[in-house]
Amino acid sequence: MRARRDETCTGCHEGAVAHSYATSKHGVIMQLEREDMDWTRPLANANYRVPGCAPCHLHEGGHDTRAGLAGNEETADHWLAVCLSCHSPRYVRRFLETGERMVEIGRMKWREAEALVRAAEERFPSAALVPVRKRLDAMRAHLRNVRLGVGHQSPDYQWWHGHPALDGDLLRIKGLIGRLRREAMIEK
Repeated sequence: MRARRDETCTGCHEGAVAHSYATSKHGVIMQLEREDMDWTRPLANANYRVPGCAPCHLHEGGHDTRAGLAGNEETADHWLAVCLSCHSPRYVRRFLETGERMVEIGRMKWREAEALVRAAEERFPSAALVPVRKRLDAMRAHLRNVRLGVGHQSPDYQWWHGHPALDGDLLRIKGLIGRLRREAMIEK
């Protein structure tokens, strides 16, 4: 019974994982209605309007904490089964397709930044690239936010904490490398 409450999960899974869920449609509605839940009923027969952490991540008895879509068939099939527990097949397929596109767009931004950094490493000293590498590390966190936003259906994490943050980091990386190029030209 205690394991079904979101507070049990967020006791260990904090930070972006918990916050992305808390700001999602499921998380907000669960928070508003949690006092009306009958936590003694089995998950399959529960009286929730939206699932909390347990119905999705303890689906069929496992403790599956895979975050969102991993781009492989096994994971997509798993989430298809989980989401079909409550949603229509058409809605779930669209959700998964859109989620994959969102994550892939984020990966494209990451790959572009990574290529810029690799090229800069061939041209500039390591010490000069410290701020550039920090931005690349920030991009890794923002890409994770996109995945968390997709998986939890949290628009804030997909957008505010995800894609615009990735865009800003990519622009900053380009700007930092551009400044290094200009400084190198001035020195010549």
